Amino acid sequence: MRYLFILLICSVMHNTYAQKADTIHVFFPVATSALSANSKQTLDSLLYNDIITKGRKVGLIGYADNTGTDSINNPLSLERAKAVANYLQYMGIDTTDIELVTGKGAIKRNTQTSQQSDRRVDIIPGGFKKKALVTSSDITAIQQLATIEKGQKVSLNNIIFLAGTPVILEKSYPVLQALTKTLKENPNIKIRIEGHVCCYRGNIPPPKYPYSKYSMNSLAEQDRIEQTLSDDRAYEVKKYLMKHGIDPQRLSCKGFGTTVPLYEPDGKTMNQDKNRRVEIRIMDK
Repeated sequence: MRYLFILLICSVMHNTYAQKADTIHVFFPVATSALSANSKQTLDSLLYNDIITKGRKVGLIGYADNTGTDSINNPLSLERAKAVANYLQYMGIDTTDIELVTGKGAIKRNTQTSQQSDRRVDIIPGGFKKKALVTSSDITAIQQLATIEKGQKVSLNNIIFLAGTPVILEKSYPVLQALTKTLKENPNIKIRIEGHVCCYRGNIPPPKYPYSKYSMNSLAEQDRIEQTLSDDRAYEVKKYLMKHGIDPQRLSCKGFGTTVPLYEPDGKTMNQDKNRRVEIRIMDK
């Protein structure tokens, strides 16, 4: 009777997963990326019922609740996704079958409350049906790397980051893959990856002139934040290229904050997006 009951539960779970939307969730305790016993049971059930199985893609997206700061929540959300990926690999799922492991920080709410439903990893069996495409402008820019002279640069506007962080979003991967391919095909090229941010201040109005000592300190701190963010974003691109086989001796990186805008700030989203970019400069050929 006991075994019949277990089989019945497994059957119900299989049908439930089959009928649900593509996304399945596992949840986490407060302020940790450690899998709970319940989360492991959920993953075991997905594996047992072949919802997650060898040869089938799976995507993992981590989140955090609305407590704490972005500097805490962004890496925490990523570590939660990595924890699920590590468990699946331990259970026999190939790394190549895990299509995406990323964190998207906190789920924003009107109040800073800790909700279990926000402390989760979304599991997408089968991976992502819609693939990001490299735009024609990106293709042209990347192809130019083989022909432009030392000191010249190209802009890649479709390397996209999670707002206010150096976390590269999955929609950027085709651009980075194309860049990796071009560098492998042209092994003598050395590049510098240059990061630019558009407008980290967001909706905060600039201090009024003449500046007080307080407002000068505020501006200096803002410049430091923008500089650090652009440095970190350039370095994340460098890390991606190194991870995918590009010799680090061929790569350098530098952030410019908001100091080299293509368009002067005017509040228009289009211009902000163009200022927020990664540029690739040829250092040697």
